[in-house]
Amino acid sequence: MKPVLKRIAVHGLGAAAVLGLIGAGLGELAALSLTATTPTRAMPVESAAVEAAEANPVGDSLRTRVPVMLALWGFLFVAGGELLLARRRKPAPPPEPAKPDSGEVLLLQLLREAEAKSRPAGDNTPSVASGG
Repeated sequence: MKPVLKRIAVHGLGAAAVLGLIGAGLGELAALSLTATTPTRAMPVESAAVEAAEANPVGDSLRTRVPVMLALWGFLFVAGGELLLARRRKPAPPPEPAKPDSGEVLLLQLLREAEAKSRPAGDNTPSVASGG
């Protein structure tokens, strides 16, 4: 996965989860406030349970829409921000190859010389010191 998409997934889903939880609390508060300001009506006892369930469709809608919309907008905001940052950032330069230290160079040279002395003249097998 590309690094930008991974950052969007990690940061966007984290922001969406946190904002969804905050939205759930705000939606519940909004529904509670809406219920508290609605005047009570006189109704028969038999239909009280049915009427209570149907009495506040706006509150039920608020309980679901607020968290979903907060999570959605939070995810989109983070995704947009990550895409803008990715466009502004310059790619990292490739790392320079490690230079062998003088001790290693000397050791490889001595190993080549020792192998050259111990090998017969017509032997074409690759040596250990040459990397083969």
